Amino acid sequence: MACTWSQLCRAGGLSIFTIVLASCGGGSDGAGKCYSPTPGVCSTLGVVRSFPQAVVSPVGLYKGITNDQRSFASLVLDDGSFYTIYSGVNNPLIAAGGIRGTYKAENQSPTKNDPAAFWITDAVDTDLEAQRTQLYAINGTYVEKQYIQSTGFVANYSSDYELTPNLADIAGKYIGKSGSISISETVTFDINGSGDLTGTGDSGCNFSGTIKPRTGGNVYNVTITFGASPCRYAGATVTGVSYFDRASNIAYAMASISAGSANFITIAAKQ
Repeated sequence: MACTWSQLCRAGGLSIFTIVLASCGGGSDGAGKCYSPTPGVCSTLGVVRSFPQAVVSPVGLYKGITNDQRSFASLVLDDGSFYTIYSGVNNPLIAAGGIRGTYKAENQSPTKNDPAAFWITDAVDTDLEAQRTQLYAINGTYVEKQYIQSTGFVANYSSDYELTPNLADIAGKYIGKSGSISISETVTFDINGSGDLTGTGDSGCNFSGTIKPRTGGNVYNVTITFGASPCRYAGATVTGVSYFDRASNIAYAMASISAGSANFITIAAKQ
């Protein structure tokens, strides 16, 4: 089904393709096209001059507010994955859900300011409020370092993605909401200068793990292991990504067990 913004679907991701632009120099290519920058060369050959399309990419961080006043942050990564985390209505510190999947995109457009297409067939929305997951198909367009959009929404590019991730920036104590469709609770955790993380939920569940900068983009890789009972997923390890908003001191994270069989979403404020 097509995804609309009212259904809380967002998209991100990347599929890299290779293009070859033929340069005729003093002639034209096998397809009858000519890219020569020299005036008159193409017309002399009886070929209309062609203009190579710009190479573009949707990779980046996108932020916005939904039609029903939910804050969200979307990560479009260079490994073909995307993550979106959205908050409660009018409450940016309450984790309400997240979307995870893989995406493909055109990486050519007439100019860098013209839209290129993206599409996704495996977007899984983990809705913490409704305690359910749903699978969507999404089609839309993007303009590199400007926006991504689909039916009913536009998410604007954030230059925060171009900052260098730094463990010194994220070290500290956090309090926020975390959960899956099976459980949602307040969590408190600490991150030290080496990226080691320890914390507990108000259920009494203890957890620990690591957070490390990724190569490329202002993003961190996260690995968390839950302790023994009363943890809902005692002994399980989840992996995912995190983004830290330096302006608001809010951390967003999404992680999964077994490649998505159970998705966990966290929004927490640094104290």
